[in-house]
Amino acid sequence: MVNYTLEAIMSLDLGESIRQQFGAAAANYAASGVHSGGPNLDAMLERAALRGDERVLDVGCGAGHTAIAFAPHVAEVVALDMTREMLDEADRLAAKRGLTNVSFRLGVAEQLPFADRDFDLVTSRFCAHHYADPARATREASRVLRAGGRYLLVDSV
Repeated sequence: MVNYTLEAIMSLDLGESIRQQFGAAAANYAASGVHSGGPNLDAMLERAALRGDERVLDVGCGAGHTAIAFAPHVAEVVALDMTREMLDEADRLAAKRGLTNVSFRLGVAEQLPFADRDFDLVTSRFCAHHYADPARATREASRVLRAGGRYLLVDSV
């Protein structure tokens, strides 16, 4: 289920051109072999050392491949992206795979719309180079992590 209610996304200057660029390419990301799998995604799953009861936040989810890869191994995944079209593609992919424990929210890494200590794991894959303020995004990831939580970040830059 996609949630488009985050007011902050409209109030922050985050680059409408970026949203338009990635919105137009969302279907390509959904079909991308680079984004849908690979050794870095396998390594993230391995390093997460999942128990099965975790609540996971995937920041900058794009077409949802990381969130979808984690979903069968955890209690819940919330996937966040600043582009509606990406969230729509992710929602379609999750539904196609019959996943019911993953939801999608519109938002930005620098202002996560979640309570403190809300997640056991925060992931971000191939997105950090798009963060408007990487330090703030890292602080936000830390804020929403429970004690002992983990932040797994993979980027291409």
